[in-house]
Amino acid sequence: MQRMFKEPRLLDKEKDKELVIYPLDNFSFAKETTIFPLGGSEIGRAAVCYPIFFVREKNDIIPVALLGIKENTFVDQEGKWKKDCYIPGVVKAYPFGFAPYQDSYSMIIDGSYAAKKKEGERFFDANGNFTEYGEKIVQYVQDIYADIERVKKICKSLENFLVQVKIDVKKENSQEYKIEGVFKIDEKALKGVGKGRLYDLFQNGALDIAYAHLVSLNNLGRIAQG
Repeated sequence: MQRMFKEPRLLDKEKDKELVIYPLDNFSFAKETTIFPLGGSEIGRAAVCYPIFFVREKNDIIPVALLGIKENTFVDQEGKWKKDCYIPGVVKAYPFGFAPYQDSYSMIIDGSYAAKKKEGERFFDANGNFTEYGEKIVQYVQDIYADIERVKKICKSLENFLVQVKIDVKKENSQEYKIEGVFKIDEKALKGVGKGRLYDLFQNGALDIAYAHLVSLNNLGRIAQG
């Protein structure tokens, strides 16, 4: 996901005091990114368009949408997102994100976005405080990343059902690629779980995630079209 940010850095009230926010009408910044983390509230919508897998990051299990092999298949050369396809929250939060800093997470910005001088809404006021518009954006970005953190805890309960997979994808130009380092649910193992454990997975939402993931695998062929 960090490949979206050409110049990732911490948001700085002094450095970014003149920052303005202008509409995102071009998604070229996401063209080279193929894997996007998902929050729990967006998995169902993403599963309609993209194959969803899981990745391990230290002790976390993270659901991710796979949007291509070498590049994002769902963003065209003009920077337009494919019509009627769900846009992941981390993309809509651009140019902002959250990244580990010291013992917590801090808000980051893509410096290449901040450097552009365009017309837009002020992010900070003259006193260095967030404008009303800026506060709404901060809350929006926080909600997206908090949702991702929440779903990590839910997906931890699926850890024993995950198997690492290697996927062969043959693109329309006849080139073949392998996708490695991702995990899928072992459906047979999930079906064999006891009633008590199954109820727990249902209660915490993990079962919904598991089956959304399994259904989403029907979209694997879509990433070979670009």
